[in-house]
Amino acid sequence: RLLPGEFLERCRQQGKPINELFSLPGVAAEIVYPDWMHSGDLGAGQDVAGHTFQETLRRFPGSNDKQRCANLWSFLQEWYRDNGVEADRRIQTLHLNDFQRDKQPHKLRCKAAHTRTLVPFLPVLARHLAPDTERARAVIATADCLADCYKLMEQAPCQALAQASRKLANSYCALRNLALDLGTQDWHVKPKLRLFQELCEFSSRCPRDFW
Repeated sequence: RLLPGEFLERCRQQGKPINELFSLPGVAAEIVYPDWMHSGDLGAGQDVAGHTFQETLRRFPGSNDKQRCANLWSFLQEWYRDNGVEADRRIQTLHLNDFQRDKQPHKLRCKAAHTRTLVPFLPVLARHLAPDTERARAVIATADCLADCYKLMEQAPCQALAQASRKLANSYCALRNLALDLGTQDWHVKPKLRLFQELCEFSSRCPRDFW
């Protein structure tokens, strides 16, 4: 994290205008919080969801990805029913282009409220992977840590949430390094992952208070 002076100096070096609010006494970067919905639900949450869907797709039966996606969708619908998820909290359809992106990092496209409902599903889905490779173990760990962050939100701020967000960032970055070795764009680290960690680790109030 940047100290207040380092933040302002970086803005100057990059030729970015500095908001006049920062000239007021007591106003510094550390009192400005990211937006939870865009950093979490529409940010790190959808990035992890999209990649987890893609990583586990081939574990479902079918002779092609379209058929496998249909079986993944059936599995998700069953999870919705078993967990009593209300209709308006569910995604209504699932197609390959809802999470697959050609030559770009994968990302699930859905409403923020649907992402929040899906987060506890991701560890269940990730366990379709046999944990016999470093990549599979990292996918499972990433899904688990994201679910832990959302679960711990009710207690925030707390040290357990800070630890879970650090573990999420570490496992996500490990997956990025593995993807780089293969020359793919998978698990690309975006600024929203940093913002998500900022809210979980350094916020003095519940991160969901910031919109």
